[in-house]
Order: sequence, then C-alpha cells, then structure tokens
Amino acid sequence: MPNRKIRLKTVKDLFDRCAEAAISERDALLASAEASPEELREVKRLLSFHDTVDVSAQQTHIIGQQLRTLSQSIPSGQQLGPFAIEEEIGHGGMGIVFRARRADGSYEQQVAIKVAPSFASAEELKHFHQERQILAKLQHPNIATLLDGGATDDNRPYLVMEYVSGKAIHEHCLTHKLPLKARLQLFIEVCKAVSYAHNHLIIHRDIKPENVLVNEQGQVKLLDFGIGKALQGEADRTNATALQGMTLAYASPEQIRGERTTMATDVYGLGALLYCLLTGRSPHGLGNNCAEQAVEAICRTETTPPSRIRVENGGIQDRKSLRGDLDNIVSKALRKEPERRYDSARDLQRDIERYLNREPVQATPSSLFYRAGRVLARHPVASGLAASVVVAINLGLAASLYLADQLRMERDSLLDAQREIKRQMYTAERTTALLTDMFEAASPARAQGRTVNVDQILEDGARKIRETLDNDPAVKSQLLKSLAQLNYNVGKYHEAATLQQEALQQLDTAALLPAGISATEAAHMRAELLIGLGRYQRESGAVNGAAAALEEAFTLLEQYPDKRLQAQALHRQGQLISRVGSPDDAIEVLNAAKGIWQQMPDQGGALGLANNHSLSNAYFNKPDFPMAAQTESAVLAERIKLLGESHPDTLNSYRFVARSYMRVGRWQEARELAQRAYQVSGKIFSTENKIFRHSAITYARLLGRLGDFQGAAEVLNPFLAGEVRELETTAELFHHRGYFNFHLGHVALARADLERAVKILGKIYPHNSDSTFLPRANLGEALAITGDVAAGIELINQVKQENIVQYGADDYGVASWNLRLARIALHEGKLEEARELNQLSHTINLKTFSHDHPIVLQNDETEMHIALAQNDKSKAIQICKRLIETYESIFPEDAPIIARHRQLLEQLTKSA
Repeated sequence: MPNRKIRLKTVKDLFDRCAEAAISERDALLASAEASPEELREVKRLLSFHDTVDVSAQQTHIIGQQLRTLSQSIPSGQQLGPFAIEEEIGHGGMGIVFRARRADGSYEQQVAIKVAPSFASAEELKHFHQERQILAKLQHPNIATLLDGGATDDNRPYLVMEYVSGKAIHEHCLTHKLPLKARLQLFIEVCKAVSYAHNHLIIHRDIKPENVLVNEQGQVKLLDFGIGKALQGEADRTNATALQGMTLAYASPEQIRGERTTMATDVYGLGALLYCLLTGRSPHGLGNNCAEQAVEAICRTETTPPSRIRVENGGIQDRKSLRGDLDNIVSKALRKEPERRYDSARDLQRDIERYLNREPVQATPSSLFYRAGRVLARHPVASGLAASVVVAINLGLAASLYLADQLRMERDSLLDAQREIKRQMYTAERTTALLTDMFEAASPARAQGRTVNVDQILEDGARKIRETLDNDPAVKSQLLKSLAQLNYNVGKYHEAATLQQEALQQLDTAALLPAGISATEAAHMRAELLIGLGRYQRESGAVNGAAAALEEAFTLLEQYPDKRLQAQALHRQGQLISRVGSPDDAIEVLNAAKGIWQQMPDQGGALGLANNHSLSNAYFNKPDFPMAAQTESAVLAERIKLLGESHPDTLNSYRFVARSYMRVGRWQEARELAQRAYQVSGKIFSTENKIFRHSAITYARLLGRLGDFQGAAEVLNPFLAGEVRELETTAELFHHRGYFNFHLGHVALARADLERAVKILGKIYPHNSDSTFLPRANLGEALAITGDVAAGIELINQVKQENIVQYGADDYGVASWNLRLARIALHEGKLEEARELNQLSHTINLKTFSHDHPIVLQNDETEMHIALAQNDKSKAIQICKRLIETYESIFPEDAPIIARHRQLLEQLTKSA
C-alpha cells in the first residue's frame, strides 16, 4: 500500500534532478526542495539504490521496480466512482487491472477496472484514451465490454470493463484437456472477434493467450486493446514505445522492427496464438524478457512447424494430426512478410473451418491428389465403395486401353496444334496488314498535306475492318477486339465499348466449329470479349451494361472453366463493385482473384499487379488508408521493375500512392509523387485520357489541401475548355474545380460547376451511390451560400441520411456533412447552431483521424471563424496560432496555407 504522505510526482521530479546532478550537488538540491521529510527519505533511498546498480539497468530497476511499484497500488476498499476496489488481478506496461464491485447499492455488479500507469507520459496517456475510444466502438459477444470510465484522485484515467471470470485460453485448454477440434472451435471465436474489430477499423496489436479468456460458460472474451490503434489517422508509435506495451514472444516482425502495423499484424498474432494452442508454447519458444533473442528469432528464424517440435505441457499430443494442413495454416499466418500472410482474420478463420469440414484449405498448394484426399476424408464410406468398383473394372480394361488412349491423345494434340498455328498465323497476317495500312494513311505521301491525328487513324481502321472479312468472322472479331483496346488506351471508352460489342456480334454469327475452333475455345473467346466489354462499359459510365456483360462471362466460365479468365472476370467485377457497391464486398472479390493469380507461376504478371492495384483502390474506399498505401506501394515497386517508370500503369500507381499518402499525413512524398504523375502524363496523353485526368485531379487536390486553390483550379481548367463529353472523369473535374472556386470566393462559378458534376453523375450512378455524396454535399453548401438556403440544407441532410444508412452515424463522412451545415449556419449568423454542429463533426472526426489531420483542422478553422463572428478575437488568435504550429509540423514549409494563416494572425493581432 502506498504511503499517502508521499506525493509521487514530487518524488520522481526530485529524484530525476538529483540523479542527473553531481553527487556533491545533491545535498543542496534536497535542502532547497519543497518536499516533506517522508518524500526526502524516499528520494534518498532511491538514490542509494541508483548508485549501486549497473548503469545500463538504472532506468529499468529504479523507475520500473521501485517508483512504479510504489505508485500504482490501490488499497482494497478504495472507491473509484461507484465501484470499490477488491484486489489487483493483473498489470503490465499499459496499466494495472483491479477487480472491483459496485458499492452504491443500485444493484450487484462485479467489474474489472484498468488504471493508467503513474507518471504516464503524454504518449502513454494518449494510448490509454485511445483504448477507451476503441472499446466504446466495439460491441461483440467475444470482446470484453466497456462499461464506464473516470479518473483517480491523482488524475490517473481508468476504464471500467466487464469482468470476465475465467482462465486464459491456453490454461482453459490444459485444465479441461480439450481435444484438437474443441481448441480450433475456440480459436474460430477469437478470429470472429478480431475480424469484427477490423471491420470497425481497429487492430489489436497484442494478441496473446493471456489476452484471450474463456469464461465459465466456455465463451471466448478478447481483452486489452491497450496498444491497439485505429487503422486510419493514427501513426504507429516508435519501436521503443510499442515494445514497452507488447509481449515479445507474440509480437510480429513488423512490430519488432518498429514498422507500420496493419491487419496483417493481428493475423500474425492469431497465428502465434494458434501455435500455442497446438503446441503449448509460443512460436519461437521465447519468454517475455528475451528482447535480443526475440529480434533474431521473430525477424529472421523460420518457425518450426507445430507437428515437428517437442510437445509442451498443454499441447496436442498426437503430432500426426497437425501435419499437413494445420502446419501449412500456421506457417501462412506466421510469414515474416505481412503481404504473404492471410489477407484477413476472416480468411484465416475460413481455412480453419475448411480444415474442420475436411475441405481443401487455402494454405495447402492445390493438387489432384490433395483434392481427392479431401473428398475421401469427407465421404469415406461412399468413396471406399466407389473406389472398389472402379478398381475392379479398370484392372480388366487398363492394359488394353492405355496404349490406344496415348496414341489417340498424341494424334489429336498434333492436329489441334496444327489448326491453331494456321489460324493464329492468318490472324496475325491480317492484323499486320491492317496496322500497316492504318499507319501508311498518316504518311506525308498519303495525307497530301492534311493533318492526320490519332482519332482519324482509329476511325479509318474501324471502317476498313467493318467493310472487309465478312467471310471470316472469327478473324474479324479479333481485329475489332484489338482496335477496341487501342481506343481504350487513348481514352476513347465509348468507341472501345462499341467496337467490343461488334466483335461479340461477329462471334454470334460465326460458324466456329467447322473452322477448327472447339466449343471450349469459342466459349473462352466470347468470355474474354465479355470481360473486356464489362471494363469498357464501366469506364464509359454504362454500369448496368458492364454488370450484365460480366454476369454472362461468369456463366460461360462455369461451363468452360479457365483460371486466367476467371481471375480477370473477378478483377473487373471487383472494380465495378468498388465503384457502385460496398468496398468490403469489392475487397472480398478482388482477394478471390488475387488467390487465383497467386497460384500461377508468374503470379499473373501485369494482370496480377492490376488486380492488386484495384485492391488498393477498394481499401481506399473502405476507408483503410494505411492498407491502401501499403498495397499500392508494393504494386508501384513491381511495376517500375516490370514496366518502367513512364508506363501508364506505373503512372497510375504513382497517383494512387500519392493520394493514400495524403490521407496518412506523408505530404512531402505525396506532393513529389502526384506532381511526377501529372507532369509525365501531360507529356504522353491528351486531355481526354483518363490517366492524365485522374493525375491532374490528384495533383490539384493536393495543391488545394496545401491551400493553393488558385493553382489547383488552373491545373484543371485545360481539361474543361471547349466541348467536353459527359464522362465520369468530366464530372470529377467539374466537381473539384467547383470546390476550388468556392474556396476562392467565386461562388456563382462554383455552383455552376457543381450542378453540372451532379447532373453527369446522376446519369451514371444510382441516386444513393456514395460516389455522389461529396459532389452533392458541396453543391448543397454552394446553393445555401448563393441564396438557396433551404434547398442547400435539404440536399446535405439527404446525403447525410444516405451516408448513415450505408456506413453508420459515426462514419467520418457524416462529420463532413455536419461541418458543411455548421458553415452554412455561421454564414446565416446562427452561431450557437454552428458551434454545436461543428463540435459534433469534430467529435466524429476524432474517432477516425488524429488531432493534427487536415480534415480535423477544418473543424478548428470553423471554430476560429465562429469566434471572430462573436468578436472573441483573443480566442481566434489562440486558435490561429495553434493552426499555424500544426500546419508547420505536417505540411512542407512553402505550403500557401501556412503563409495565409500567418498573415491572418498578423491582422488579428494588430486589431486586437
């Protein structure tokens, strides 16, 4: 029990000063200190201990064992709020936990109270409060529930949580001698809890047996989000800080190295937990205090498969039952490289469920014998009977039929190959002739002084194909398909879709089988055309047509399977869902495609990278910005190696990484990448090209975020000069230029641009698509500021309600719409309403972003303007100074927003 006459902060401050001073100066420091005799005695005792221990261990022993132990205890019976402390039940680097009972007589309730460490640093307190925010968001039967919170008399924050009466999961398995199946079923419940947290954009980062309890009813409870974090808006802590709170034996390689943590970190933690449940020990057999061994083992040494280690107390005794699938599942979860692990906790859970159902698991390489073995395991009796019949029949026929079959197969293969070579040679000859003719048309001799552009060349090529080859529709279809791809590459999406549909019509009228094309080949040709059509129609805005084309492709591929085409179809479907549906559904589809690509020797090559590129976009839309940045950075590195730095796909990756870096606060890197993508695209493409347009939009948005609205608008102006087609990219250009004009004060121009953007998007997307949320809300604000207040507020509230239905009331989009309503109220002079809406927006934003994120700083900007409207210049100056300091800490020093706020501060100071 601590001595209540000792003020612990006084002891620590005085101890620190004396420890840093020369021994001869200590008496003077102690004599001049404002400390009680008890406090002075405690400081002298600590100094005496300090002087006798090894220097390298001073901080650990003095602060860790002496001062913290003295400070953290709370006596039995002491009351925190309505709860009375009973006893300590656990402690660690992130706090100490007590069992307590409700003492106000309202009703009987036993709880667990977690109290922050004494002398907690600002960083530690931040993460303690972060844990409270995390737990408040998580309501799941397998996660301990947050009940209340408060602060002790010495201002240490505490959390009141559901008390779980039970044992750690590995101890529960040992006590009850659970068999393998029961352990795996418990593990599945842990995966469900972790997956639920990931769906709410939370990662745990300290999954270990002690943090997973099993209560008396056999229900799993996941505890202790003390070093957890939100997946967006919060930077990872330093390596030293993170290691302070985690258990090394179960830490992932990226945690040990101090790198960014993601959902893959929790997948590793689940893998380590599963290893313990199977073997009775941690993956590398480490204790909690072996830091040097942990770094070497976790980061460099491959984990021994569970079936090949000596059984520890509590492990599964039957090693054979762990061989094969379970070894592979654990190995995949514990990969050193995060990108090689399971994509999610849900995927790991599904593999365990497949194992229990005796189905093929994702972690084990597929083969005919493996799949057959799984079928036999699921249906042993039926398979045995069938096998005996087959063996009896085949023994009599095998010898006579084998030689004939081999000869027939070789003959057919030679004939098929011969036909295919002839057909491809003929198609290649016709393609070469067409391309030669097309480019000869652009020569000076043929042009005779006329300027021949790319559009004209493509139009002439389409005309010649349409007028010829009627007697060979299969070749005509292939040529139309090639020309469709050329049109797509230069940004002519409508033309590409039209040519692709004509290519499909040629296959419909073709007598393919007499031409030597099998039914399977014909189906694959048609499926490939349908997949391309789905892509071109999606780009041109015909989303319903795109969905129908892909659905027809899937139907064909069910009857005539082809792995590469199935992966392509899933990729295009994932892209479509990401635009008009749920990002989570898109991620699931794109991961399914990724799984197919990964089974191929080249991992799909450029097509596999394109799929991962789309996966990054889906993570961005989710929004899981760190995962989007991580995924696209890997794609960018591979595309530079495979395609070069100026390839259109590489430029797209530069842009994608830049926009993700903007979301996670890496502004200087984002600016360099976005500028490069914009400048190089401008040298290659016309203003109608989608890559150039998106690169310009990304670069303009970055300039706008840095405060250069004029520069941002000037980047976009060339794309909207003259007549422009109503494409999705056209709507985006109008939307963003309207936004920049609004902030430049050109509200009438802004309203016109925003109205046109919303009109175009209304033709492409359903009325409640999230792709229309931001343009419609910005239009609502412009309407209100230009006089149509009621219409503007109604439009924003409509968007807000649709956002709540799709993503919940705590989504950061809702915060954005509340902010716009607050600015409208401020413009109308309704200052109290403005303050309430802005505060509500701020509260929601902080659940997703950090205090210094530009999205949160918009709330501070609005608060400053409300203070100015109330003539509270002192408060406005205070907020302005804080904004300048924050902008200077996150943005490049030449960001216009910094100069503008410095100028505003000068004006406010002079007029104060």
